Amino acid sequence: CEVLMAARPLIRIGVHPFWWPEGQAPSAIGDLLRQCEYRMTNLAGAQAMPDAYAEYVCIPSRRRGAR
Repeated sequence: CEVLMAARPLIRIGVHPFWWPEGQAPSAIGDLLRQCEYRMTNLAGAQAMPDAYAEYVCIPSRRRGAR
């Protein structure tokens, strides 16, 4: 989270649940990004949480240098 909090990049990720290790769920990436003050949208721009095979845009809640 430290790097994400410092750099505040816009992130595009592809979630492929069948690649996740046993016992983990796609929602774990959403939980991590939320802790790092990001929100996730689908490619159409609607608020989303990773729960299926899809691509998402992860947007920092504030940009680097903003207060």
